Amino acid sequence: MKKIEFKELTIGSTCQITSLGSKEAPIITLGKFIGYSGLGNMDALCIELDKSHKKLAGKVRMISSHMIMTLDILKEGKEDDEKDKETLERSYL
Repeated sequence: MKKIEFKELTIGSTCQITSLGSKEAPIITLGKFIGYSGLGNMDALCIELDKSHKKLAGKVRMISSHMIMTLDILKEGKEDDEKDKETLERSYL
């Protein structure tokens, strides 16, 4: 039996997210995952938009987690263990 390898959503991962938009169409977001953030009393994924978003390229889009329909990881990011440790030391819940 072939072993299935799963990709992980890590900082720097390139992804495509389909999220709820209007009644007519969902919102498609392409870019690099740069982390999580709080958005009011909800959590959100922060995506640095790629050049396919034209004028918005380089901007950060926050997508509330309950609005996400699909999340495709196109390329895994490289984890930086030192940076992750530093971030965890400064974080609190």
